Parts: sequence; C-alpha cells; structure tokens
Amino acid sequence: MNELHRRAVVADLHNDLLCAVVARPVDHWAGYFRERWLPQLRAGGVNLQALPVRLSGPPFRPTSAALSTGVARISITARASPS
Repeated sequence: MNELHRRAVVADLHNDLLCAVVARPVDHWAGYFRERWLPQLRAGGVNLQALPVRLSGPPFRPTSAALSTGVARISITARASPS
C-alpha cells in the first residue's frame, strides 16, 4: 500500500457483499462478515464501507427487514472487531 493510499479515506461501496452475508442463516451473519470479509477490507486499506440498500417497494419488501438487520449486525461486528 503506498503512502497516498494510507493517507486517503478509502470507501468500499459493494452491495454484493451484503447479499453474500444475508444469504446465510441470520446467526452466522456477523461471524461470516468478520471472518470472510473484514480481513480483506482491512488489508485493502478500506476505512469506510457503505452498503446501498433499497428498503421500500416491491420486489424488495420481503427482505427489507433482513437487510436492515444485516446492516446493523455488520456495523456492530465491524465496530467490535479489533483494528
């Protein structure tokens, strides 16, 4: 990682990561994110992750609660993981 990358704020905006997480049983979401994705994000120097999610209107209504719960759990997991 070069000096510019280390000094910059690096954002990851991939919504496919959230889809991969919520494809697993709810009780595995935090562990899967922490073990599978967090090390890669940190190795890549990612400081910020934003997961775009549409929470209203068909065809997304049935999963909106799961997605918003997933975002909350991932956020908590990331904050609780040692840097």
